[in-house]
Amino acid sequence: MKYIYPLIQKLPKFIRTKVPWDKYIPYPPEVSIELTNHCNFKCIMCARVGMKRELGFMDKTLAFRLIDEIAGFPETAFAPQGFGESLLHKDYIEILVYARSKNLDKIIAITNASKLSKDIADKIIDTNLLDDIYFSLDGCNKETYEKLRKNASFERVMSNIKRFIEIRKKSGSWLPKIHMRIIRMKETESQIYEFKNYWLNILSDFDEVEINEFNTWVGKVEDRSSIKVKYRRRLPCRQLWKTALIFVNGDLTPCCYDVNGVLKVGNVNEHSIREIWNSKKLKELRIAHLKGDFDKIPLCKSCKEWF
Repeated sequence: MKYIYPLIQKLPKFIRTKVPWDKYIPYPPEVSIELTNHCNFKCIMCARVGMKRELGFMDKTLAFRLIDEIAGFPETAFAPQGFGESLLHKDYIEILVYARSKNLDKIIAITNASKLSKDIADKIIDTNLLDDIYFSLDGCNKETYEKLRKNASFERVMSNIKRFIEIRKKSGSWLPKIHMRIIRMKETESQIYEFKNYWLNILSDFDEVEINEFNTWVGKVEDRSSIKVKYRRRLPCRQLWKTALIFVNGDLTPCCYDVNGVLKVGNVNEHSIREIWNSKKLKELRIAHLKGDFDKIPLCKSCKEWF
């Protein structure tokens, strides 16, 4: 599946619009389940500043049912993650345990690490609950970090991450793979080199340090980019063939920038993920992109994050 989208992008428009690409990707390569859209931080660069949806927590029975379906498609990556801090969910570990019991191919977590207690770290590592974990840490010092991530404690987060690394080291395991992330923006540009060197000296050779370019979440937040991006010719967005993001209430959107679900194509309380993924509504969005009719989709019209 992962090789199909690059092929679509490179083909001439007259070919892209004639081939029924949907039949080649019958199920989303990645499914993200928003266990909660609550968050204990108020980050100035986060899409949540423009979120208008009701806050809540997904019932674990729904999460289990979705995991059961995903288990039937072994190539699909599962991320218990949406527009919130998933570790706030009281059943977080139980949901991970259930997902692992279903032999999912890849389980991915993204966290601000503020709630990553020793008990949670022990359970994740000792029972191999995750394949990858992404730590979002913007800045190399308390001043920068807490300016960007309001309500956060730099000392607590650093302590939690370092403890997690140490627990994994003592366990002798190389899982989960750790990804340290920093967003390149005006406030962090001068600290990118320091950030990279610092974590490369602590992590294993298997882990990664990632520098993410700033995005505005389709205009939801102020542009704090530190570099100017040269936009190339607009191509179909990969997310329409790659991503299924399921909100707390069951709504499914094919765009991970769609904080308010304006591209909702169905609800998993009414239809399966597979049915929605192959629905007429989503196919129409894909066809519009293949034809280059981006202006017909309000969210896509103003998007600069499609690449």
